[in-house]
Amino acid sequence: MSTSFQFYSISPESIQKLEELDYSLTGTRRLCFHKNTNSDLHMMLIDIDKNIVFPAHSHDNSDEIVILIKGEIDYLFDEHIVRLRENGASSLIIPAAQQHKVASGPEGARFIEVIKGPF
Repeated sequence: MSTSFQFYSISPESIQKLEELDYSLTGTRRLCFHKNTNSDLHMMLIDIDKNIVFPAHSHDNSDEIVILIKGEIDYLFDEHIVRLRENGASSLIIPAAQQHKVASGPEGARFIEVIKGPF
């Protein structure tokens, strides 16, 4: 019996595929590295258009890991703001069930999001 594995990386080819996608109605384009919504771990490369705000939400069953690659993005927690910038803080772990809003900067942002599945 043999097992086959498929590996993914955030390569120049992955960036090119992401950039070929259209932005969704919510202002994002996403390249998923997980197999499907039943996967145990979800990893996405996400572009968020400029000046987009996502309403408050939480991920009740999992911490969320965010790694900024390009641009700037704010995470708003109640009255606290965590700013991720290319030349400053560039990653964040959001605890499970923590309400947060997401706001992109004037040039948008590109980031990696990792969260436990399934969804």
